[in-house]
Amino acid sequence: MYKIINELNEYRTSASVSNQYKNSIITKNLELYISNMKKLNPLIIMIGEAPGYKGCKLTGIPFTSEEIMMSENHFGLFGSHTGYNVVGEHNKYAKENSSTIVWNTYLSNELCPLMWNAFPFHPHKIDNQHSNRTPNKDEIEIGNNFLKTLLIEFPTIKYYVAVGNKADKCLDILGIKHIKIRHPSMGGKQEFIRGVMEMKKLHLVGLLS
Repeated sequence: MYKIINELNEYRTSASVSNQYKNSIITKNLELYISNMKKLNPLIIMIGEAPGYKGCKLTGIPFTSEEIMMSENHFGLFGSHTGYNVVGEHNKYAKENSSTIVWNTYLSNELCPLMWNAFPFHPHKIDNQHSNRTPNKDEIEIGNNFLKTLLIEFPTIKYYVAVGNKADKCLDILGIKHIKIRHPSMGGKQEFIRGVMEMKKLHLVGLLS
């Protein structure tokens, strides 16, 4: 098991933060994702804000819904045949709009970056896990410690992309050179797509280094 998995599992929950990695199925999903990504030797990491209750909260994988995790044709990363599982019995896998936008954009641009969140746990309104809230300054600083642990597993990472303001703040605090693109939520789809396309151009000509 990776060090990052142990550290995530030990984080305590509260009335406004859920630790999805207390669940063994979700923990295993993240472990599989890390193992599969390590085989790809990613050069780029894209960092979002925090898990959403319809996405990473259920799968353990940033920017990834149950529907995506259990389907094929995502660079060989996902699918039930690779060992991923959902929590509980389902007639239908959960979808998340942001996850769908992100993966459709990756596939159309033939990009498969490592994905993470500035705060890796699910921040929500008090006692309402079926809600999302923006992580605060203290939570972003807490998240930095987990990001640093994750990066130990990925020495190939050269390029850092902040998806939204919180990720931008996270990387600023760490003093990591990066570019910032729009988060796909709240009407940001087209700006996100343009940002990924521009990021791809910069990567191809080596201007991110």
